[in-house]
Amino acid sequence: MLSNVRQDQGICQGKRDHVSRFDFTSEERTATITELIEELNIEYQKKNGEEIKLESLVGALSFIERITGQRIYDPYENLPLSTVKLIKLLYVKNEESEMHLLKLLSSPGEMSKPTMEFSTGTTNSRDLPTADFINSVIDALSLDIPKDKLELYFNLLGDEARQSSSEKFLLTMERSDDEIAHTLETRIGHDERGMANAYYSLSKFMDYLPLDANPSLVAPVNEAIFVHLETLALQHFIVHHKSHLKRVRLKREIRQISGEISRLCELASKRTGASAPRPFDRYFSLNNFHHVVFGYPAEMASLVRFATGLETRKKRLFENTVRARALLASYVFRSLDETDRDIPILSLIDIAAALCSFRLQQEIKTEYSPYWHGQPSQGSDPQRLFDKGLRKHDPHQHQGVFQIYYYRFEECQAAFTGTSASYYALLAFRLSRLDCYMRAVRLNSIIGLFTALTRMDYLCIEKAMDIAMKYPNSSL
Repeated sequence: MLSNVRQDQGICQGKRDHVSRFDFTSEERTATITELIEELNIEYQKKNGEEIKLESLVGALSFIERITGQRIYDPYENLPLSTVKLIKLLYVKNEESEMHLLKLLSSPGEMSKPTMEFSTGTTNSRDLPTADFINSVIDALSLDIPKDKLELYFNLLGDEARQSSSEKFLLTMERSDDEIAHTLETRIGHDERGMANAYYSLSKFMDYLPLDANPSLVAPVNEAIFVHLETLALQHFIVHHKSHLKRVRLKREIRQISGEISRLCELASKRTGASAPRPFDRYFSLNNFHHVVFGYPAEMASLVRFATGLETRKKRLFENTVRARALLASYVFRSLDETDRDIPILSLIDIAAALCSFRLQQEIKTEYSPYWHGQPSQGSDPQRLFDKGLRKHDPHQHQGVFQIYYYRFEECQAAFTGTSASYYALLAFRLSRLDCYMRAVRLNSIIGLFTALTRMDYLCIEKAMDIAMKYPNSSL
């Protein structure tokens, strides 16, 4: 008994005298795994008294190999100190997490299920404890990366403080896409088939665009893991989004309704004695568009029926109008870059498309179950989940749920405006862009990522200009 007390006292004294070599402040340059194991046995003794051995680090070493391709197996090899620090960090965090952390942090589809609801995908995470834990790993890694590289990375993301890294990447891509769209529309926007061909050409161009890393720019292992973890939610989004988009695409005809909307405008003009908006006029704001639905419920229900073939009761129409506000708010922000809810920015076409989107889902009943690591069941009814996201005290829309409605809204918009061909070509282009982003982030290098994305945007805009200049009747 006494000997055990003395042994414990000796261990405590050893811990007090021990100075860690593998924290994130050491200036030494190299170390071995054997030396790391010695330190771990001093700092992190297991409750059962079991000694930490090389086998204890297999999970961390295998994770590094899967992500970076670098195999570390010689316990006596002199490794960069940053690599040894990384191994220690992964081992310790995995032990602290009480979950399969290294499996969770693996690439989507490799050992973890792809999901747009990944913990770090949005700032307002539905799995905040896991998100905080992953971010603590990222924060620790960032301490050992040169400041100039970190600045380059965060300059690439932009300064939207209330958005996650994944959201920032997607917003950056959308802004570049808007510039490309403007380039094409200015010159060939009047030609629906020309626009479709242009987007398909851009999609093919992106599919074959080389983004290979310069061998001289291969990043240190710790930087590679930093980039992987920072972009992990984006990787999940890209993989899951592609399959999800195929599932939610409409498989029924949506009819044009410009004639029916024109008759509604004439009726409104006669009733009010004032000039009524035309179908495409941006006449309504987010805060007042419901007046046209509540004021003309029979006519709006008729529009939905003509477009989709589905009847809509007045009560359901009004309920869908409340839902439509959230959808239209996102559209106004994403496509028109407007946040003022009192600005007249919505057309009757937009309003009808939003109402049709919700009515179609009520008929089609596409199921969707949001998923994240260790989640409790969320159910599979998108409308119930969407309605939960409308709560003022706890607003949260799951990515997959929102996209069911948003993509169908866009499909209806395209049908109403006679631009379905160019819209589906645009979707193909967006998917090709996301595939390029995936190839870029998997370079696992800050400089490689910055160079690839900058080059990709430049060449894509240049290609759009080239397509426009070669188009017959181009003013260039």
